[in-house]
Amino acid sequence: IRLAEVLARFPKPETLVQDYRAKVATILATVAVRLEQGHLKDEGEKAMQLSHQIWESLLQEEPDNPSYRLGITMSYHRQGVQKMWWGEQTDEAKKAFDLALSGYTD
Repeated sequence: IRLAEVLARFPKPETLVQDYRAKVATILATVAVRLEQGHLKDEGEKAMQLSHQIWESLLQEEPDNPSYRLGITMSYHRQGVQKMWWGEQTDEAKKAFDLALSGYTD
């Protein structure tokens, strides 16, 4: 079974319990990085997007939760790195790094 198929069947983030969602978002981000390192760009992108969506949903529920704020900040940072790895997306990488920096300084 391909990872893309697994990710397509993944439950909607809002249906998962908060603590579980945070753990899943962290795991997905790690998986995304490993996929990128293995030259599986599309699968890595999907895992990264899903991780980011989970962090966003958690922040909507608890915008002042420091763990969730750090999670989304780290997600932006990973997105910046991801965009740099594949080149040609330097503007998107800069935007992601700027968002990460603002998260770290808030």
